[in-house]
Amino acid sequence: GDVPGADAKSCGNYQDMNLNMAKYEAAKFYNEVLLNIKEENLNYPQ
Repeated sequence: GDVPGADAKSCGNYQDMNLNMAKYEAAKFYNEVLLNIKEENLNYPQ
């Protein structure tokens, strides 16, 4: 379905709302970080 608020009338940043890219980024984070828990993935870089 459509992303709520993803139009110029509802949100000034509506052009940043890309459901397919959000799904891609979420899957990438899940696969690279959450499924691969290591000490380096649990801390912010210094």
